[in-house]
Amino acid sequence: MPGLNGLELLKKVKTSNPKVRTILMSAYNFEEEELYQEYMIETVINSTIAKPVTMNRLYQIVRKELDASLKRP
Repeated sequence: MPGLNGLELLKKVKTSNPKVRTILMSAYNFEEEELYQEYMIETVINSTIAKPVTMNRLYQIVRKELDASLKRP
């Protein structure tokens, strides 16, 4: 994604449609970054998954976000 990182992409997606549930998957530790903290507070990022990830963990997080999207009015 030339000129666009993953966090910026999530922000664009949420700006376009606030009802979209987002999952950040990365091997990079974003937790100390100020932008990551801000996006978690603003719910630009709904969930995170640290790589490497098992299929079971991936399923759990995706299922949680799908369930949350179905509960929204």
